[in-house]
Order: sequence, then C-alpha cells, then structure tokens
Amino acid sequence: MISRSNRTRVGLLGAAVVLAASCRAIVHTPEGTVWAKRAEVARRISEDLLVQGPAVRQQLRSSRDVPVVVVDLVKFPESHGADAVVTEKYILLHEGKSETLLEHELAHYYALKDPLGKLPFMVQEGLALLVAWDVTGPDARTLRLPSELAVHLALTATCDEALSWWLGSKLYSEVSLAAVWICATIGLEELQAMCASAPDDDPEWTVDALRERLPSLAHEPRRGSFDIDGF
Repeated sequence: MISRSNRTRVGLLGAAVVLAASCRAIVHTPEGTVWAKRAEVARRISEDLLVQGPAVRQQLRSSRDVPVVVVDLVKFPESHGADAVVTEKYILLHEGKSETLLEHELAHYYALKDPLGKLPFMVQEGLALLVAWDVTGPDARTLRLPSELAVHLALTATCDEALSWWLGSKLYSEVSLAAVWICATIGLEELQAMCASAPDDDPEWTVDALRERLPSLAHEPRRGSFDIDGF
C-alpha cells in the first residue's frame, strides 16, 4: 500500500528512522539496504530484494535508481491496519508478511516517482497486484468482468476512502480486482504513454483518459444505480 497522506508519511518516516536505529541486522545490497531486528530476516529479505528489484524495474520500465530501504518491523504506527506502507524513501514491511508483500510494494516504490504515479490510488494498487503476480500483460478476458460500481470506485476513490474500506472488506477486494482488470485491459505500455502526457495536477484528466480506453462499463454509473452498503 502506498501512503499519500502527508501526516501519515511524516509519521512513518519518523518511525522508520527511530525504529531502524534499533535494528541489529543491516544488509547492504546493490538493490537497497535492509534493516531488520533479526539477522535471518534481513538476509532473507535482501536475497529476495536482489531478485525482485531488477524484475520489477524491468516490468515497469522504471528509470528510478534511488536505493530502496526496506525496514522489517513487528508493527508500525499510523498504518491504517496495513501490513506495508511505501513512502518516498522507505518500504515499511510488517514482519512475517515480507515474503508475499515485497514485490507488490516494490512496484509501488518504483511507480512513485514515475509518470505511473499519476494513476488513481486504486489503479496503482491494481498495477502493483499485476506485478506481484508476475503478470505483465494478461488477456483481460481471463479476469472476471467487474461490476460497474467497482470500476467507478477504482477510478475515483481517494486514498482516504480506500483506506476506510481496509481490513479485508468485500468492497476493497472487489475494487482491487476491478483495478487489476483496468490495468490488464489497457496494458502497461498504454498506461505509461497516457501518464507521460497527463498534466501533473489534474486527476480528473487522468480518470477521463482511463475511461476513454475502457469499454462502456467504465463510464460513471447512473445516479441511483448502485449502493455501496450492498457490499
């Protein structure tokens, strides 16, 4: 999960610095530095980082070369219940979840300073899920066709709205899968080209551009045609 809240970002950055100072195990690699409380955890994550870092960059065609710093912690504050959070310099991982989350969070990290960072919050989640599944361009027909509501929310939900659905809710799962469908349907190359031409501070332009590249399902639902409480 990527954090866009300034308050959360500052709090997590401060926590990372303080908690990392207490980490006994530090492993430096060409792909970044891993801090952990236990040597075996730091070694395992650093080995994964050496493999997954280049793979994710290649998939996303990212030119970002800022070292990734991974902090493996038992818990961290202001995380909205998430198991991982990405800031501009850090990937914060909940201990015990790093094996399944690292590649997903690396995708967020490398998209953060990339034009792909202009994508709506949940669409970035969908893109990171595709990368984590090691899928670069699946046939969208293999994915279940999402509901009109789920696609609309994937395109328009803010970070705070998405986080309010967190903790494994059905709504969050449905919207996440709709975001995967959006990315798979449009394709990585088209997403990158679209984002490269997108204005820096005009999220509505980006949402409209995504809708133009999707079937009619992606158009804004008719008033009264859906009910979030139904999830």
